[in-house]
Amino acid sequence: MATSADFDLLATDGHARLGRIKASLNTPAVLLYTRRGFPPPLTPREVKSLYQSGASPSTFAFFMSAADFYDDPGSGVLSSFRGVREFCGLQDQKEMIVVGNKDAVNQQFGMPSSDTWVTLQTSAGQKKVANEDYIKLLSAMQPDIAVSLVDEVQMENSDKRIKKSVDRTLKWLDEYLAERKGGNVAESVTIFAAVVGGTSHRERERYARELAKREVGGYAFTGFGTGESEEEREAFVRMSLEHLDQHKPRMMSGLGSPDEILWSVKMGMDVLESAYPWFLSSQGLAISFPVSYEGIMKYADEEEMEAESSLMNGKINLWDTDYCKNTDPITKGCSCFACAKYSRAYIHHLLKTNEMLAEARPFFSVKHRMTSQQVFLSCHNQHCLLIFMESVRQSIADQSFEKFCTAFRKARKAPSRFLQG
Repeated sequence: MATSADFDLLATDGHARLGRIKASLNTPAVLLYTRRGFPPPLTPREVKSLYQSGASPSTFAFFMSAADFYDDPGSGVLSSFRGVREFCGLQDQKEMIVVGNKDAVNQQFGMPSSDTWVTLQTSAGQKKVANEDYIKLLSAMQPDIAVSLVDEVQMENSDKRIKKSVDRTLKWLDEYLAERKGGNVAESVTIFAAVVGGTSHRERERYARELAKREVGGYAFTGFGTGESEEEREAFVRMSLEHLDQHKPRMMSGLGSPDEILWSVKMGMDVLESAYPWFLSSQGLAISFPVSYEGIMKYADEEEMEAESSLMNGKINLWDTDYCKNTDPITKGCSCFACAKYSRAYIHHLLKTNEMLAEARPFFSVKHRMTSQQVFLSCHNQHCLLIFMESVRQSIADQSFEKFCTAFRKARKAPSRFLQG
């Protein structure tokens, strides 16, 4: 199969792709959501437990927001370290680090911007961030993959506003590439160009054609999940892909649920930014649908089922008093740290007593944004998503991706008594 400097395309099934980025990250892969440099509220010990229960550093990467580091510590302090990996004490962590300009949870579209700056939500509030300062910060952070600065717009924006977005994003990319050419950006950093164009067919095609002329390591699709229909989304993605280098890796931002992940993989995406485990854990929810390849594929030949209302489409709510005396693990057959040691009743107890092991509720303010989530639920949900991605990769390798997607939709609707493993 095809190979580029940073990406090996190993197999395809339709448009779905099996590959490897920088000889270390197996794709399709998810980017785990982080706050200030690590998945909240996990510690290296909990991340290590993910490896012990079936995941490995080659199956996921960390997504960090440059906005988290803009004010504190800033590029000056980071320059005193060998990048954000050393600054955050991650020298022993082998996961790849991907940096973009926005927080995956707190994305704000339609914020003020100009030809020289965008507005980012930093630890000190909303700040006007110039591309020059953004590039300086990325150079100090030294991630494995850096996404160029993007002027994101909402889908309902006018063609005039979309054209401005395209012009600005392309200009900022050229400035970043010029810094690389001038030796101010480490050669080890792979630059992913942000892909924009909104709902304008003309601007999306113009931008993609211009982007194809640039020497970049990959593409980061942004601006989705802001109200467009699935049909519109598919048309926009295909329009951009038609003109881009097919041998370079692609990243999708803004879409992270299992159904959205499968849709993105079907469209040919290789890396998926996902805060889905964080969203579930912060609400006391746990994944209960099958995640193993065998567990999902056994539904391939089953009749379509009506979803059981109490199942919540493959999730269980551990706030529910029905679980106060339930001694089962979160999901029977799950090998994660939480399921191996604790019961539904215990986690329900922790939630009800506001114990941080289960929960520390998220809160936001202008001056100080901070989020903690449920430790045991986070371990479980992260584990499930990573095993699910391993199943996705296996389905592509086995040339059964479409059948896998159909089986997964049926599995999520199955009565809860069948969802064991």
